[in-house]
Amino acid sequence: MVEAGADLFVGHGPHVLRAVEIYKGKPIFYSLGDFIFQNETLLRLPSENYEPYNLGPATHVNDFNDARYDFDKTGFPADPLIWEAVVAVPKFRGDELTEVALHPITLGHGKARSARGRPLFAEGALGQKILGDLVKLSAEYGTKIAIREGVGYVELTGTSSAQ
Repeated sequence: MVEAGADLFVGHGPHVLRAVEIYKGKPIFYSLGDFIFQNETLLRLPSENYEPYNLGPATHVNDFNDARYDFDKTGFPADPLIWEAVVAVPKFRGDELTEVALHPITLGHGKARSARGRPLFAEGALGQKILGDLVKLSAEYGTKIAIREGVGYVELTGTSSAQ
């Protein structure tokens, strides 16, 4: 996509944080994680969602989630990485990338269904953990990330191959 003219590329799909790469001076975000995750607070689901769990027409979304996730012991609710992400803020001067700030967020792993899923800045140890994970994931691509005051900053000089 960069070679076709994109100024940046954001991948999505795995529901978890993946690496950042700077390719030919353009950022590639392989996955920033999820920004919002509130499928548990829906009012209704299609009837075919309930059928594999032998749930009848009088059941609700909460009943479906209890059955699907075994009362939050499996699946998305049980995996803390699903609930950790970053908000990327790239800055350009014309066509030149001048900064990439990475703000860690949490979607509230372990909170009640009614409270989790909304993005909040991840501060303290959790914010450091999320940024530390991103540092490790991105190292494979030659991307270095400095952490200052709870925010990650991609070091743009000497990053990645194919500059």
